[in-house]
Amino acid sequence: MTSTANIFYAPWNLWFDRDGTEDFGIIVDCNDEPIVSSRECQTCWLPEAESDDVPDLVHQLQLMASAPRLLTALNHCLRILADYDEHPGEEGDIYREGLAVIYEATGRNV
Repeated sequence: MTSTANIFYAPWNLWFDRDGTEDFGIIVDCNDEPIVSSRECQTCWLPEAESDDVPDLVHQLQLMASAPRLLTALNHCLRILADYDEHPGEEGDIYREGLAVIYEATGRNV
């Protein structure tokens, strides 16, 4: 099985930059190559004080940047649950759902 890091050039990092008065996020791969930038679709602002609200876009970018690590963690969990593949109960449902998510994310069977 090829590691998730090799498939996606992980780990990914989230950088923020400023264009005038607007902030935008950039997710880069392990070679610092841009994967996606919010600059093309939406700028935002970064909180300047702890009491400032964090924009939804920042949370969305954080989730995207952590996707390879989440996928790796899911793979590890499924290895533990592998005995439940044919189990008719909740554990089997969780295992099969995890496999479906991995397949959807990677286009590959685990």
